[in-house]
Amino acid sequence: MVPGVMRCERYHHCIEAWIDRECPADEGAALSEHLQACAACRLRARRLRILQDLLRWALATEAAPPDLWHRIARRLGP
Repeated sequence: MVPGVMRCERYHHCIEAWIDRECPADEGAALSEHLQACAACRLRARRLRILQDLLRWALATEAAPPDLWHRIARRLGP
């Protein structure tokens, strides 16, 4: 096993949430510290951020169907 890989796997689940600013503060702080020292995880975070930006750009002109909220509410029930 490559040294440090287990440590990095610990953070992989949090990177996406961290990019979205949805990561709990304590995990986000630990991840931020890890990213300063780990080029592989920094690259992973950068690629996810770029992918997120590309998707946001590509879908910017897409609109939800007009009855979407009604269909969701109907499936959720009373």
